[in-house]
Amino acid sequence: MRILAFAWKYDQDRGSEFVISAGWVAAWAAAGHAVTVLTGPDARPASGTTTSIGTGTIAIHHLDYPRWISRRGPIFRYLWWQRMAMRRARRMHADCPFDLGHHLSAANMGLGTSLYKTSIPYVFGPVGGGQIAPTAYRPWFGCHWTTERIRGLCVTHIIPRIPWSRKSTNCAEIVLCANRESVVLARRLGGRKVVQEVDALLPSSFRLLGSRSRSRELRILWVGRTFPRKGLRFALEALAQVDPDIPWRLTVLGGGPLAGEAPRWISTLGISKRVDLRGQVPWQNVQESYRNHDVFLFTSLRDSGPSQLMEAMAMGLPVITLDLHGQGVLVASDRGFAVPAKNPRAAKAAIAMAIATLHRDRDMLKRLSESAVAYADAHSGIKKLDRLLNAMAL
Repeated sequence: MRILAFAWKYDQDRGSEFVISAGWVAAWAAAGHAVTVLTGPDARPASGTTTSIGTGTIAIHHLDYPRWISRRGPIFRYLWWQRMAMRRARRMHADCPFDLGHHLSAANMGLGTSLYKTSIPYVFGPVGGGQIAPTAYRPWFGCHWTTERIRGLCVTHIIPRIPWSRKSTNCAEIVLCANRESVVLARRLGGRKVVQEVDALLPSSFRLLGSRSRSRELRILWVGRTFPRKGLRFALEALAQVDPDIPWRLTVLGGGPLAGEAPRWISTLGISKRVDLRGQVPWQNVQESYRNHDVFLFTSLRDSGPSQLMEAMAMGLPVITLDLHGQGVLVASDRGFAVPAKNPRAAKAAIAMAIATLHRDRDMLKRLSESAVAYADAHSGIKKLDRLLNAMAL
């Protein structure tokens, strides 16, 4: 088949949506299809590049904005890019028809896809957008809670009424949703066939590791941007409740608007000697850090389907997280701890208890590690594509 992929973010050497898009495209090509990728100006490889994977091919086309667009915010740039992609898709489809389109990024139902304005049948997703931060976690958003609350009201009251969002979902042959909340939203938007499929994907560059050398202290890793919704302060408060006799050490990777606040939080909690703040590091360094730690801690208060969890599990790290949104789908009891999130105080205590348990029971740590690797292996691009094709009966 001839496949047209919309992937605003595309780069096999970067994390998050970049590598997820590249993973899906590589899977289509590996299955023998000819894939044309329309992507943003910052993507790699260079525009005009054509590569082969088995009997399939990947052709990359960058769509650059006018200079005045480049100075606007990311949502405006993305919507403009969608307009350009739609126009290019129409011309290409008229010259040599595509059999199927696949919208990969940005993966948000509210922002939709302009593929519905073409005559190409298409797959939408995996997408998120239905998740809302629980009100109980308002204190960890601080002055940013008003913005978060407005976003939540948009999800429940405005997005279902936006024609662009409704048509993007309703016109899709199938909508893949990253979490339970997004499944509900997709059905409200009129999705004809809605399937839950986590958006996190195992990058081909990752090597599965089922075991590693262990140290006396439990080495914990936290990776993410320091936005309020990522819950770094909540993670630090939970760690401060761990039994003082339990030796543990936390490494924090990631920059962002609250990075400057973290040292003060750590000092106030009295855990300065146990926490290393590394800031923003290249993705290759993140991969190496997965290999050098025992447990992955993820405390996002709103997330569609975090790719860090799949990366961590691929490297054999059990995950401790909140039972919310995408992470609640990704983490089951055989590969980590998804602690109940209804009560923040109880959630922090449960995280502290999980850390103590994994330090004391190294056999459990090993079992969870092996199950995490097996789960990640089931989420390679090829296996995700197989599930998609089965759902579409192709």
